[in-house]
Amino acid sequence: MRKLVLALAVALLIGNFGCKKEKKPNPMAALAAAQALETFTTEKKVQACRMQIQEIAMAVTIHYADEGDYPDSLSDVSGIRETDVTDPWKNELRYNSSSTRGDSEVFDLCSDGPDEQQGTEDDICYRDE
Repeated sequence: MRKLVLALAVALLIGNFGCKKEKKPNPMAALAAAQALETFTTEKKVQACRMQIQEIAMAVTIHYADEGDYPDSLSDVSGIRETDVTDPWKNELRYNSSSTRGDSEVFDLCSDGPDEQQGTEDDICYRDE
């Protein structure tokens, strides 16, 4: 939040004092402010998505403890609504209940992240291990 406020303040100062007396709008200041806002928004969405995935993973783990197996889909988990399985970029979370690691049965839960592309480095995942 502090970075955003600082970036916006700098952009406004450049916009107000970086021009001559005509007070023409400074497109560079507007661009800097827009970029700062986009970065801030993306960071907040990533944080929200991490929390969302952790909460759903906890519910899946509780289901496993109660039922003895992982649910086939997230809709089978008590307390999870349809809106809970959509990430901040409006894409459905990917859930795989049939993963294995070594001899253990585990689950994967992922968002495609800000670029909305599966399998890239910005994916946000919970991997039960």
